[in-house]
Amino acid sequence: MDSNNKEQKIKFIREQIHKHNYLYYVLNSPQISDVDYDRLFNSLISLEEEFPELITADSPSQRIVSAISGEFKQFEHMSPMYSLANCFNEEEFLNWYKRIQELSGFDKVDLVSEVKFDGLAVSMVYENGFFVRGATRGDGIKGEDVTNNLRTIKSIPMVLRGDPPEILEVRGEVIFPKSKFQEFNESRAKEGLDIYSNPRNLAAGSLRHLDSKVTAQRKLDIYVYGLGYSTINSLKTQWEVLSYLKTLGFKVSELSSLLQNPQHVINFYSDLVKNISTEDFSADGIVVKINKLDVQKRLGVVGKDPRWAIAYKFPTIKSVTRLKNIELSIGRTGRISPVAILEPVNIGGATVKQASLHNFDYIVNNDLKINDLVVVERAGDVIPKVVSFVPEGRKGLEVEWKFPAECPSCGSEIVRIAGESAHLCISSSCSAQLKRLIEHFVSKSAMNIEGIGLKQISILIDNKIISSSADLYCLKHKKSQIINLDGFGEKRFDNWIESIEKSKSVSFSRALVALGIPHVGLETAEIISKNFRNITHLINASEFDLVGLYSIGPKIAHSIKNYFSNQLNQDLVEKLISFGVRFEFDENKDEENHKFDGIKFVITGSFTNYKRTDLVAIIKNLGGTVSNNMSTKTNYLIVGDKPGSKLDFAQSNQIETINVEEFIELTL
Repeated sequence: MDSNNKEQKIKFIREQIHKHNYLYYVLNSPQISDVDYDRLFNSLISLEEEFPELITADSPSQRIVSAISGEFKQFEHMSPMYSLANCFNEEEFLNWYKRIQELSGFDKVDLVSEVKFDGLAVSMVYENGFFVRGATRGDGIKGEDVTNNLRTIKSIPMVLRGDPPEILEVRGEVIFPKSKFQEFNESRAKEGLDIYSNPRNLAAGSLRHLDSKVTAQRKLDIYVYGLGYSTINSLKTQWEVLSYLKTLGFKVSELSSLLQNPQHVINFYSDLVKNISTEDFSADGIVVKINKLDVQKRLGVVGKDPRWAIAYKFPTIKSVTRLKNIELSIGRTGRISPVAILEPVNIGGATVKQASLHNFDYIVNNDLKINDLVVVERAGDVIPKVVSFVPEGRKGLEVEWKFPAECPSCGSEIVRIAGESAHLCISSSCSAQLKRLIEHFVSKSAMNIEGIGLKQISILIDNKIISSSADLYCLKHKKSQIINLDGFGEKRFDNWIESIEKSKSVSFSRALVALGIPHVGLETAEIISKNFRNITHLINASEFDLVGLYSIGPKIAHSIKNYFSNQLNQDLVEKLISFGVRFEFDENKDEENHKFDGIKFVITGSFTNYKRTDLVAIIKNLGGTVSNNMSTKTNYLIVGDKPGSKLDFAQSNQIETINVEEFIELTL
């Protein structure tokens, strides 16, 4: 095959693949079977392997890069990505429309209503029709460069159709389809991995994963809705913008509508509220925009909010279901928490089967009983919670739930901590505690051993393969025994061993956190590691020595001394040291990392496995700043259980929200 022929053939195959990607992922109208598509793609791979000098950046084969990023670089948007002001009811929306009439001088203003997708906002830059760069919204001025991950999303065209301008900056929302969410979580649960609370968190975590091969496996999607900077000047309205984006090959929501008056917008909103559960995406409202672009420009921007657009938010999502039972969850320190077991109910597109009940007092104070009809709420589409029971639903069949006297795992006595609402299992041999303790040991904030979750830990303990966290470092000698267990395999085992070996190099402070000493989080561990320098000095320290350190009070000091007064705990540390785990401060390895320089965080809500002070310490140790108050300069809001008004502010100002697992991913 001569050079011209091979180049033309490769070009033709690429064009065919781009065409069929557009038909399948954008128009949802495939013209060839999956088998034929795979044949076409494989023929391209074969030709490019034979003629690597003909590989181009826009080739479909280049959507996934092999290199893993160390961190995301900052990328400045060509034009600002504005946040939106919010309204929450018909009256507030009509007041906004009235202000628009007054400011614009028009009695009648055409409007475009669009879905407010609940995903992660991104900006994509095209030069002469080729995708060259993409970033998250960030603070609206600068975002994180996620170009490699965006390339993996098949509904994002690598090459634009038609006659694209020289430069085009496109805005859109990356989402994870609801239809695939439950299946994805179930597969993670089978592997013993943490599950995601909602599709939005999954989309955000996937797009910001440092390995684009992982992102590619997540099957993300995108809807585009606007332009930033562009060298095209012929577009006069938002409706023309949406139509133009379609002609270029972008996926634009078919629900977007051009409407002539505010009542039509209200009808559009009401219809979407009724039907949103049938859609394959998560949304938290609609966006209403003035149609004419010259009017938009005249109205301008106030702060970070354009006057010409508003987010009309959905009401808080609530549903009624039956409280089937109350079960107990046992933590690594023996703390016991009640969990509501519910008849499965769909709330905002997610199936909710259980919710936290916080503690025994919450159940008593809210008069909750087994078989009650209860109101379950998903606040901010984040955490489901039982709000109350339905009085009219009581038929006399309800049963009062009593906190058991014995631990359901080991049968030992349950005691209530004086002056607190917490209950504890006081047995040191409780297998449920051991499982949670090892789960904590392997977690990202501790030893960061990947691929080993609660399910795997339970199987290993139940089969008497491990009886302590130190036994993880002996697993390499038990390969034949482990790979024959149900759900285990050689590849997974090899990945474990690699990650376990890597964990030996974590910092002294993280190794201390991994021990699970009550009240010792990362902030305390950092202070201890820098002052005592090694584990021997710490074990020999008195409570007086400990209390002398900044932020360590009598409660923490007593907890540390109490832990090391147990010879079994000292034996565990010695065993870990013998396997190579580092329990001493190393100036070179533990030097300061400044990856959060210039980044501002705010924290809201409560966290099961992390103290707020630990999160603050992590941020500060990495050069970031933490504030108690939200502002438009906030870069990230870390969201826990029962978030407050800070979440509303973040959503209305398009400030990026992340859960604690996504935050830990950022630190690694």
